[in-house]
Amino acid sequence: MKTPCCLTFSLLCVLTLSASAQNDWENPRVFAVNKEPPHATFLPYPSVEAALAGDLEKNPLYKSLNGEWDFRWVKLPSLVPEGFWKPDFDAQGFLPIKVPANWQMEGYDYPVYSNVNYPFPPNPPKVGQRYNPCGLYRKTFELPADWDGKQVFLHFDGVKSAFYLWVNGQKVGYSQDSMTPAEFNVTKYLNPGKNLIAVQVIRWSDGSYLEDQDMWRMSGIYRDVYMVARPETYIRDVFFTTDLDDKYQNAEVRCLVEKEGFDNDNAAQVEVRLVDSGGEDRLATPRRLEPPSQSEELRARISNPKLWTDETPNLYKLAVALKDADGKTLEAVAINVGFREFEIKDGKLLLNGKPILLKGVNRHEHDPDHGRAIPYERMVEDVKLLKQNNFNAVRTSHYPDHPAWYDLCDQYGILVMDEANMESHEYRARGPGGGGSLPGNREEWFDASVARMEAVVHRDKNHPSVVFWSLGNEAGTGKTFKLMREAALAIDKSRPIHYQDGNEHADVLGLFYPSPDDLKKRASSNEQRPIVLTEYAHAMGNSMGNFQDYWDVMEQDNHLVGGYIWDWVDQGLRRRTLRDEEYFAYGGDFGDKPNDSNFCINGLVQPDRKPNPHLHEVKKVQQFVKVRPVEGENGVVEVTNGYFHRNLGFLKPKWELIADGKQLASGELSPLDLEPGETGKLEVPLSLPDPGAYGELMLNLRFALAEDEPWADAGFVVAEAQTPIAYKSKTPDAVSGDVVGAVNLSEDDGHVYAKGTGFQIRFNKQTGALDEWRRDGQKIVISPLEPNFWRAQVDNEWDASNPNNMPREMFVWRDAQVGRKLESFQKKQVADGHARLTAKLRLPVWNAAYTNTYDVYGNGDVVVSATLDGPKELPELLRFGMRLGVPGWMDRAAWHGRGPFESYPDRKTAALVGRYEMPVADLHFPYVRPQENGNRTDVRWFALTNRQGRGLAVVGQPLVQAGASRYTQENLMSAAHDYELKNNWFTTLYIDGVQRGVGGQNSWGQKPLDKYRPRESHYEYTFRLTPLLEGGAPEDVALRSYK
Repeated sequence: MKTPCCLTFSLLCVLTLSASAQNDWENPRVFAVNKEPPHATFLPYPSVEAALAGDLEKNPLYKSLNGEWDFRWVKLPSLVPEGFWKPDFDAQGFLPIKVPANWQMEGYDYPVYSNVNYPFPPNPPKVGQRYNPCGLYRKTFELPADWDGKQVFLHFDGVKSAFYLWVNGQKVGYSQDSMTPAEFNVTKYLNPGKNLIAVQVIRWSDGSYLEDQDMWRMSGIYRDVYMVARPETYIRDVFFTTDLDDKYQNAEVRCLVEKEGFDNDNAAQVEVRLVDSGGEDRLATPRRLEPPSQSEELRARISNPKLWTDETPNLYKLAVALKDADGKTLEAVAINVGFREFEIKDGKLLLNGKPILLKGVNRHEHDPDHGRAIPYERMVEDVKLLKQNNFNAVRTSHYPDHPAWYDLCDQYGILVMDEANMESHEYRARGPGGGGSLPGNREEWFDASVARMEAVVHRDKNHPSVVFWSLGNEAGTGKTFKLMREAALAIDKSRPIHYQDGNEHADVLGLFYPSPDDLKKRASSNEQRPIVLTEYAHAMGNSMGNFQDYWDVMEQDNHLVGGYIWDWVDQGLRRRTLRDEEYFAYGGDFGDKPNDSNFCINGLVQPDRKPNPHLHEVKKVQQFVKVRPVEGENGVVEVTNGYFHRNLGFLKPKWELIADGKQLASGELSPLDLEPGETGKLEVPLSLPDPGAYGELMLNLRFALAEDEPWADAGFVVAEAQTPIAYKSKTPDAVSGDVVGAVNLSEDDGHVYAKGTGFQIRFNKQTGALDEWRRDGQKIVISPLEPNFWRAQVDNEWDASNPNNMPREMFVWRDAQVGRKLESFQKKQVADGHARLTAKLRLPVWNAAYTNTYDVYGNGDVVVSATLDGPKELPELLRFGMRLGVPGWMDRAAWHGRGPFESYPDRKTAALVGRYEMPVADLHFPYVRPQENGNRTDVRWFALTNRQGRGLAVVGQPLVQAGASRYTQENLMSAAHDYELKNNWFTTLYIDGVQRGVGGQNSWGQKPLDKYRPRESHYEYTFRLTPLLEGGAPEDVALRSYK
């Protein structure tokens, strides 16, 4: 007897045949015509040995149809030429196109990026009559001669959004749900030899109402297409489950095999093997399941199997063979399986009995050159990057991914939340008063919605990496989701259900974008279910502030089981200008309407997978090795193994002693024998330098792979820590104004001059600013040292629909330095070698008082102080700092502070203190939308020089933030893409006492945490400017103070 799923699909076919003249693509009751019921992912082979080898190129039962097809694009379904599907049709107007591909990436039509709004006038189930393009495909192929007498199936892994299929001019069927397979039995339509397949893909359908995800909307046959040949009786489905005992040592396995075409007169037998990585069959001898029945079940007990976890992804090969009465193999399939148990107990997530934390990310399928037709090589790159950056979990936002992705997650060890292709964001956003939710309680959408859930569960049920089923995303709630949950559990009861929009249908409590404080409150609530951050830490542009704050909370309470960052990749599409300048396009760049601008650019990596700077922070915060100093000066630290299933012995500790940013000593240590959760001491053989030899000492520890892993080579660093060493520091050289040489003051109508041996510094009497500095006759400051209260807004402070995405009162600071008024400018000769100039100003911000003091010394040093005072708490600042321009020949940057990558007050855990250097050009990070970037925090000194070392150094008193760029912040603010930035002939040097955090909760209103928001009534800081001569080193002048 057929399963209920098969009955459902048969009924759909009957319903379709009786459908009215209503368009299939605008009828929610019609979504599958003549499609095969869903089943697990596998391919038939002629023998068990061939199935276990899995070599597609040598598989005579498989034929790929990927490659070149003939294609034509039309604007509307009504413009589809009659009979294009027939073999004798004149196809001269058709041109070659790649399959798989989105036609928008092949020069036809245009992509649309929308977050919420439908790209057509919403009126369900209608999709509009003015613009609904169709892609017409034709493919001629030769049917293998040895396929005669076999059942032949044509399989599409993904077609968006709806399509009709013809073979040799005969209509075969119709399909919707663009993210799960459509499979058709085409045996009766085929001819020996040459055959023609024709496909009409429709861009928008009623199915598009359920596919309103935040992504580029593209179309076409974008996943693999292939054919398989099966015997008259064949393996229709396989479902493998494991049940571990109370000690999680032994397992009861259950393998359900469903056959199709069963004939009692020619009974077929099923043979099952379970092969480990060494080639041994763990079932001892092949288990044979005797007929007659269509569904046959094997149960067996396996002793001490190697368990699958994300840290130890041990896989077995399940081989199922179908044999005739004489023992001849009719066909065989092989599937990767694993022994693991994922369960909820006492509000915790357990994997094989041990609590886990989901260090996860939401991942859209996206490639900058191929759109949604993501190449296999890109998937491999993604899974390796995830492992390298301490991720253990992925949510397939917001649809089932390419089948190969799950194989990779099985192999590399990634826990997958597998999400149904269900989102109706615009109707969910409207709420009941805006037309009601969809699908909600609308009966006509029930079957289509349930079918989407069944399709993903059936397809992916054998993957050990899949640990959650998700009912979808942002599609509201209602009876639909009750039915989807029931359908999923009717197939598979071994995995919990997730659905954030309707937590009443879920086994876990999903949260969207809580703050760390919100998370604390949730953790202390009466909620009994595990709490999962379905989406958090919106990584848009220069973002991911306060990520450490999230995990400080997360690691305190096992009721909080982790979450999924939004999101993995910037969804930009690679384009070139007419001048061949490359950039990544976002919403609106193709003339697409509606669009949500750059709201698709919120990844941890750029479209080409170049890491955004905040990925470093994520890797560091999520690392599984925790280090705590115990006796730092003696090199003793406490190390905790934060892995859940793996001894720490696979990592080799490396250490280095850093003195004033430079390596003084280093070495390697033996791996630590620490079981999961254990803590032990690590002793580093430190030999400290004599007291007073250096300013500060740091101990850096790194934990690197001792041997190659599938995702990284031996030596790859997975965790690091930095510990200050208690040490009697070097006393700074105390300099007196009486002994550094004379400095003389003079003035004319517009300026005051401070002159000494080899230098002249000019101050503007109208503004009080240092506006020019010459050293040995050469300019080293060419534009004024002026107050700076603004920055090019980061994406958390800006978006296209609301450019003022921060408190409106903050905008008073944007031009505050322009509107400042000088109240007094005083000069004083403190000593022969020391002159002081003081500029007192009023700002057009609550009449705030701003003061700069310049202490000029005879050796050419200038100590700069800045203070800001308001009558009460001032409007929140983006920064409190200064900037100046230096000549372009100062093209090298060096600093002692956090690095080597950029950091900000709320994102600096990963940036270790050290001495770094690089070209000035490399300080700039090319975010897809230009914005504030390149800042370095906790800076002791920062220098800009030429290759000979001549230039200018900034020395914090004691610390500053600093950065330098060939682009001004005004240039950054005016550009929409990086190619619009033009190199200036000078470099802008930024010196800040305070910067606002970049934020990291969401990008549509939530601010940085209070502790990272400058909202005081008084600010002050001090730094020193020191010219550097050729051959000099900034370290030599950094430890200097003035009496």
